[in-house]
Amino acid sequence: MSHSEKFNSAGILLIEYLKKRQDKIYEIFSAIKSNFDIEDGWGYYLKKRFSILEVFSKQENINKLMALLIVNILDEFLKFSGEKIISNDRNVVINHYTLADGDYLIGLHRKIFDLLFKIYNLRYEEVNNCIDKLLFNYPVYEVKNGFTKTVSSDLKCIEEFFFKDSSKLSIRDEVIIFELSSEAKKLELPAYLFANYKLSKSQEIYVTFSSNRFSYNKKEFNYEEYQKLRMRKLIEVFDEYSDDLLQLFNVFAKYQTDALLNKHKVEESLLFLYSKLCIDDKVKMLTSLLNSKFMLK
Repeated sequence: MSHSEKFNSAGILLIEYLKKRQDKIYEIFSAIKSNFDIEDGWGYYLKKRFSILEVFSKQENINKLMALLIVNILDEFLKFSGEKIISNDRNVVINHYTLADGDYLIGLHRKIFDLLFKIYNLRYEEVNNCIDKLLFNYPVYEVKNGFTKTVSSDLKCIEEFFFKDSSKLSIRDEVIIFELSSEAKKLELPAYLFANYKLSKSQEIYVTFSSNRFSYNKKEFNYEEYQKLRMRKLIEVFDEYSDDLLQLFNVFAKYQTDALLNKHKVEESLLFLYSKLCIDDKVKMLTSLLNSKFMLK
């Protein structure tokens, strides 16, 4: 039915079927993904996607399972390119496609983020973890593929819907914002994106110990030079907190308890730092580590 003018009704029927047969969620996900895809021959080639979003937005009393279904479909719809399988009696053809940057795609994405925010406010922990992961992994790099307008609009939507008050950010919130704003800055997107965000001290420490982003712009650093620079940064933090290392390691523990943020790079950096310290500082560091909430694996 979704290949006819009644595809809107088909979407409604699929959702009603899910309410009765929640064990069929994978089949329903597959049906929506394949039957509400783009239509190359249509002037409004995203019409089916708009249609199913409308069906989603009208749902009331959304339970966790339906929320997971919707979020996973929205994750698929946020992709800038993909594949579409076209079959007939004799052949199966896989067509690769790339969407077009501009107002039409921007309109679809804005509806997606609006719906994601509404679902986020239902406060299903598992669902919100999926949404946070989706935001954290948002492909800002698609700017390189010609999607500057859509990516800029998407980042503005993310900021407006999820991080409107940058003074009240959780640890996870700030990691997501830092990731997106850093990529946006690197790709020279508009300066107004995340303009009110100020890097916190704890995030600054986390960045130093968990990533390769340090405050330099030279791309010609070789591995040995990078390691020297990395060690200098780590020692600067160690010296700053030398009188309260327990506080420093408890900061890491807060990030460690979050599955999305727990990067092995933090522990690797701690071990790297430890290997370069003098005996007295090694004892000091190890004592504080063992008394902190940070778990060495």
